[in-house]
Amino acid sequence: MNYNKFTSIKNGDLICSLDDLIDNKAIVLEEKNNYLPGLIVFKNKNIIKIWINDCPHANLSLDLIKGKVQSNDGKLLCANHGAKFDPESGICIKGPCKKKYLTNFPFVIENNNLIAGN
Repeated sequence: MNYNKFTSIKNGDLICSLDDLIDNKAIVLEEKNNYLPGLIVFKNKNIIKIWINDCPHANLSLDLIKGKVQSNDGKLLCANHGAKFDPESGICIKGPCKKKYLTNFPFVIENNNLIAGN
């Protein structure tokens, strides 16, 4: 998949360090270009997922307040229309885009870092 419309991150670019991640928490990595949505990185024990910060319902970033994408029950929350996503599968479990998915972003782990690409 071509990710150029979603992010300026290229294969081989550093996304973040594993040390930046906390279990059961999502972090939002903003884009340098304000017109692109950035990434959501979620870690739960040995599972790490990276999603494009773009709701499939309205193609808006999930966070109205920068960096806030997680609800009290641990789901990823689109603050625009209330959609909730499972942070491990990316599927919308509640809201206007139910059963649609967040877009997965490919990465590899090298030297304790998440690197863009597969």
